[in-house]
Amino acid sequence: MNRTLVDTSASSAHLRGHPGVSVLSLDEETSHRYAVIHQGLRRRGQPVSPNDLWIAATAFQHGLRLLTTDRDSKQIPQIPQILVHYIEA
Repeated sequence: MNRTLVDTSASSAHLRGHPGVSVLSLDEETSHRYAVIHQGLRRRGQPVSPNDLWIAATAFQHGLRLLTTDRDSKQIPQIPQILVHYIEA
């Protein structure tokens, strides 16, 4: 059985330039949403890594679903999510 781990930077480099794929930048609104999410999670005692918070804030800002394998992101109520689990083939 062959198993492959695809690095996110490699997959984003492959997808860049394809129709329907765009790169989203962080801005002041993203920072505000980061703060809102972070404050809510701190109040509930549910820490989430800063990188996950930036991803969540960006999804929240743009009204996007988050496709992730990170179970910690289930704690973030501001974004609808599809949680992906690795399965054996």
